[in-house]
Amino acid sequence: MLCMMRAMLRHSRIVIFDEATAAVDHETDKRLHHVIRTAFAASTVLTITHRLDAVLDSDRILLFDGDRTIAFAPPQKLVQRGEGLVFTISSKKADTCWFFGTA
Repeated sequence: MLCMMRAMLRHSRIVIFDEATAAVDHETDKRLHHVIRTAFAASTVLTITHRLDAVLDSDRILLFDGDRTIAFAPPQKLVQRGEGLVFTISSKKADTCWFFGTA
């Protein structure tokens, strides 16, 4: 939290959150991501998370499998196309271990 506040005060243009909400419950996670979206609206935010809900409202998802890029598109397109792991995870609503990035 301290680092997030520091980034807010500095008006950082690029902010990276690596499992920033992994240790909190889902309600707190939602609240924190709302704060992140509003406080860093003018910034590029990269989110690395296991929680799909944290990135479904992102502009784009960058999905990796090991060192290979699988997809880079808006989450709605990935789910609508029924392609890849975003569709699989969203249809199961599971906390599955994959990296998602937002920009």
